[in-house]
Amino acid sequence: MKEAKRQGRNTWHWSEEITKKHGPEIDYAYLRLELMEALKQDQFSLFYQPLVDPATAIVKGVEALIRWFHPQRGYIFPDVFIPLAERTGQIITTGQWVLKKACRDIAEWNRINQKHLTLSVNISPLQFRRAGFLQELEHALNVSQLPPGLLKIEITEGMVIIGADRAIEILETIRHLGVQVSIDDFGTGYSSLSYLRRLPINQIKLDLSFIENLSENEQDAAIVKSIIQLAH
Repeated sequence: MKEAKRQGRNTWHWSEEITKKHGPEIDYAYLRLELMEALKQDQFSLFYQPLVDPATAIVKGVEALIRWFHPQRGYIFPDVFIPLAERTGQIITTGQWVLKKACRDIAEWNRINQKHLTLSVNISPLQFRRAGFLQELEHALNVSQLPPGLLKIEITEGMVIIGADRAIEILETIRHLGVQVSIDDFGTGYSSLSYLRRLPINQIKLDLSFIENLSENEQDAAIVKSIIQLAH
C-alpha cells in the first residue's frame, strides 16, 4: 500500500512476501528496549571510513560510521537500528554520542600523528532541527579541541527542502562556526536548483546509484558530469 501511494496513488503494487523470508525475524518492540540499554552498556562503536584523494592516494579525511555490537546477536547493521531510532526519537541521544566521540577520536588522532584529517559526521533530521543542536555542536568542538574547519556535517537534501528557510538559517550559523556542510545522497530526493543555489554548503555527494555504472552507462556519465559542473 505504501509503495502504491509513493507512486502517486490510483495504482497497485505487488506484496513481495518471498523477500521477507530470507532474513531473521526482528522483534522491533524488544529491539527498542535494547537500544535504550546500548548506550548505557557501551555497545556502540565508531568505524572510520577513509576518504582518499584520487590524485595523490593520500587519506585526507574520514567518515564516522556507527556500529552496534549486541552481546547476544552480534553486529546489528545500521539499516536495522537507525530507522528504528529515528522513529522512536532515540536517534537524538545516539547522534549526540557519535558527534562527541568522533570529534574526540579524530582530534586525538591528529595530535598524535601530527595530521589534519577532516571528519565527516552524518546528522539525522531530528537532531538537525532540534533547538539545542548548535549548542551541542559547539560543545563537541570545545571539548575535543578539533578545529572547526576539519569537521564536516553531512545532511540529506530532503532535510533542507522541508522547512527550507529555517534549515538555511541553521546552515548559515554552522558555517559561521567554521564547520563545513555537505549534502549527502544528492539526486535521489527533493533536489531543487533554486534551493541548491541558496544553500550555504561546501560539498554535494552524489548518490551511489549515479556512480555504480559510470564507466558503462553514457547517460549516467553525462548526468554526473553535468552535476559536477553545476556544483562548481
